[in-house]
Amino acid sequence: MRKNTPDDFWSKVNKDGPVIRPELGPCWIWTAGRSGGYGMFKYHGRTRHAHCYAWIFVNGPIPPETP
Repeated sequence: MRKNTPDDFWSKVNKDGPVIRPELGPCWIWTAGRSGGYGMFKYHGRTRHAHCYAWIFVNGPIPPETP
């Protein structure tokens, strides 16, 4: 069985979306599956929101919440 990879994830991101705030550049648009309006991706058997995996693949683990 094929596993999703970070490359598979990034292939589902269109980095040429509209520019809402010029100082930030173009929006990145999720082009694959959604649930409740949020992009979803399955990686290592765990399905999470796409924006969470974007953070993980760029920055590493999501920091714990702080009070």
